[in-house]
Amino acid sequence: MDRKYKNLCSPLKVGKTVFRNRMFSAPMGGTDISNDGCIGDKSKSFYELRAKGGAAVVTVSELMVHPARQNQGLGTRLLLAVEQFYPGKRYELFTSSKSAGNIRLYEKLGYTVFAEKQSTGALRFVYLEKGAVGTEAPTTQT
Repeated sequence: MDRKYKNLCSPLKVGKTVFRNRMFSAPMGGTDISNDGCIGDKSKSFYELRAKGGAAVVTVSELMVHPARQNQGLGTRLLLAVEQFYPGKRYELFTSSKSAGNIRLYEKLGYTVFAEKQSTGALRFVYLEKGAVGTEAPTTQT
C-alpha cells in the first residue's frame, strides 16, 4: 500500500521528548454545553471518536471553573475526566504565570512545567505536561 504520509505513524523527536506518532489532538470546544457546564451527547460522541483515533498528545484547553465554585474539587474532577476520556496519552496545557492556584493544582495532579513564554506586556504563559502512566506515554531521551 502506497501511503501519502509515510511518516505519520512514525515516532517524532522534538528536543528531548519522543512522541509515539505525529498525530496531535488540538484543543476543541464543545458545541452543546448545558447550563450546568456539562457537554451533551453530540460533543461526547465527537470526543470519543478522537480518543479512539490514536493521537500522541492531547492539549487541554478552556478548563475553567467559575470563581464562585472554585476550591470545591471541580477543577480536579474536570481534569481527571479529560485524562480518563483519553487514557494512556501525553497531556499538555498552559496558563498564565499569574495563575498560581492553577499551577499548584496542575502540579498536584502530576503535571510539570516544560516551558514559559512571554506573550505581550506582562502576560507570560506557563506550559505544563504530563506523560500518562502506561505503555503509550512518551519517553524522554537524556
